[in-house]
Amino acid sequence: MSGALVRPALRQLPASMCRRLPPAASQPGLRSTTAVTPQRYHRNNSSRRRPSGGWDSMPLAPGASILLAVALCSVSTDSPAEAGWWPFSKRQPSSPFSNTIPRQAKKQRAKAEVQMRNYLAKMRMPVQELMAGLRKGEVTREEYDKRMSVFNDEVELATHRIIFGVSDPPDARRRYEAEHGNCRYTPEAIRLMSALSPLVEIGAGRGHWQRGLSEAGATVISFDKWATTPSSGNERGTTAGMPQIGRVLPGDEHALRLHRDKTLLLVYPPPGDMALRCLHEYRGDTLVYVGEGRGGANASDEFFDGLDAEWDVENILDLDPFPQCFERLFLLRRRQRTAVGASSQQDP
Repeated sequence: MSGALVRPALRQLPASMCRRLPPAASQPGLRSTTAVTPQRYHRNNSSRRRPSGGWDSMPLAPGASILLAVALCSVSTDSPAEAGWWPFSKRQPSSPFSNTIPRQAKKQRAKAEVQMRNYLAKMRMPVQELMAGLRKGEVTREEYDKRMSVFNDEVELATHRIIFGVSDPPDARRRYEAEHGNCRYTPEAIRLMSALSPLVEIGAGRGHWQRGLSEAGATVISFDKWATTPSSGNERGTTAGMPQIGRVLPGDEHALRLHRDKTLLLVYPPPGDMALRCLHEYRGDTLVYVGEGRGGANASDEFFDGLDAEWDVENILDLDPFPQCFERLFLLRRRQRTAVGASSQQDP
């Protein structure tokens, strides 16, 4: 879920900002509970699909500050619609995942993304000059790292202010993620999940939820792939190199083949197909998904299509998210498979 010491605040930048990376990329450097009657939800087929990417996250590793320069140098000044990464689903509310983000918040996010792109465009020139100075030998590696660290901090604080609307304290998001991870659990959430023990968690990051569940007496085995920071902008890097909070083992969705009898836990999966791959691999009947719905910061439309098609929402818990975030906990049960459908799910 995160990577070699990822910059937390920048996880909310649009993934498309990382597209078309230049060659420099290779350089070093709930409080209330709402019960939902299980039912089938049908999506509006006439609505437009959300493009991949969207309200996404961009990894940034301090020390490997070339990543910042790469991101700034690849910024486009196109409008969101012109750039092709307009982030919000145009679907009409037709499932419990389609109306989880208030309309006003969506407008604010769209405005913040434009502001963020403009800010990064403004920062592009000094970063390019610094990179050029390093290549020409006009700037030493020590001076380069020092100045790039300043850029890193400046961009992170600007991200807090623009994306989350938080400026006091300026590092509020960083502190939040250090203490809670991307999403904070509540006592109600821990009680609900403990009743579903044993669990298997994929994309566990540093293990905040694993520790909370274990301390409550639940049995949970957690995995994270510990990959290096990706250059595609499709998924966040992992937390390799950061201090662990809980017990997290190396692994990805393929680990589900050995834990089909356990409840699957997905907490704040990155944008892209990671959550969908887990859904395809999982053979159990109980899923706990923690994150935003369609058009939000997590997963993909295809993932939510899969939930709508084969799963029933049994319960929804409101959480206690960070400002401008709208995560919820969804408890889902797989619909009873027909004989033909069940046989098609069997491993070859």
